[in-house]
Amino acid sequence: MRKNFTELIKKVDLKNWQPQLVGLLLLFMMLVSQSAAGQIISAISPTCATAGQGFNLIVDGTGFNTSGGNAAVITINGSSSGLTVTNRTDTRIEATVVGSRISIAGSYQVRVSQKNASEISDPVTLIVTQSPTAVNSLVQRCGAGTVTLQASGAPQGGSYRWYTTATGGTAISGATGANYSPTVSASNTYYVSMVVGNCESARTSISVVVNTIPTASISTTTPTAFCLGGSVQLNAVANPASPASGSYSYQWRNDGNNITGATGATYTATASGSYSVIITNPIGNCSSAPSSPVTVTVNPTPTVQVTNPAAVCTPATVNLQAAGVTAGSTTGLTYTYWTNAAATTPLANPGAVATSGTYYIKGTTSAGCFDITPVTVTVNPTPTVQVTNPAAVCTPAT
Repeated sequence: MRKNFTELIKKVDLKNWQPQLVGLLLLFMMLVSQSAAGQIISAISPTCATAGQGFNLIVDGTGFNTSGGNAAVITINGSSSGLTVTNRTDTRIEATVVGSRISIAGSYQVRVSQKNASEISDPVTLIVTQSPTAVNSLVQRCGAGTVTLQASGAPQGGSYRWYTTATGGTAISGATGANYSPTVSASNTYYVSMVVGNCESARTSISVVVNTIPTASISTTTPTAFCLGGSVQLNAVANPASPASGSYSYQWRNDGNNITGATGATYTATASGSYSVIITNPIGNCSSAPSSPVTVTVNPTPTVQVTNPAAVCTPATVNLQAAGVTAGSTTGLTYTYWTNAAATTPLANPGAVATSGTYYIKGTTSAGCFDITPVTVTVNPTPTVQVTNPAAVCTPAT
């Protein structure tokens, strides 16, 4: 019954063509009817696929040939290339489809045919959609806050679905646009699919990384108030103490302005001001807020102005505590008196110095700053007048 129609038509007797032609047409219609009845697709699963991604295709129907070299195969757009049948019954054929077989989005015709291309079923449409493209597959921010995730590729009339899972799960309510802006406090991965009609593509991942912002503070081990010529070391303290990789960088500031070249973990301050530090995490280049300021005060050095007291003769003494001796010095000083320049040996009685020499007056401010100035004391010895009475004489002698 299923002979080649070309062979049959060669046997037509043209002299008595009319009856034979009628029979031939009836035979052709019967063959077509049998062919259509023999290979019928009732459903395919899935009905949608993603361009470039392989999948398992299931075709259900009736009349599929399961035996011999002419067993039924699945074709896509007329070709079985890239399809491997994994299971075959007379009502179901299963096959794997390689991604390159559906590399372009569009409508594809799925059929079942005998291997020799006879008895081809009517087609069923497979819709192939393109996965969306992530504008940035990695989005980073410093600390908690909002990030903007962007996808592209949807055709006119298409939309997007955003997820927090690679497969399954429920789409994020209301997130159907190309942009999605979640508020994040920790690193996470989001996924976006493209929807065209009733078909949804596979999901594209977008990673969100929340980098740590360190907090900065300053510690010291010596007073932050000192006299001119002194200093204090400021130490930057980071929390966490170190980044996950690499090393922190630092920027010291005075009165809100960056100090040129002050980029180490410590800074030696020699000038008055309000000092703070900014600490930057190398991962994501995330910088802290300026630390709470530390006030450094450099107190001025006073001046002790000395006028050497007038020389005296013994048994007189010199009063170094007299106001005139330190007139012209910085006001408000506290004076102490010493016998050496280092001011380590005190002068026992500065109000009544009886010995000539160089002494030292130390003038100290309330902040502890001081100046030491020498003072010269001169105590001259009192001379001795030795008298021998002359011999008596008579007048007019003298």
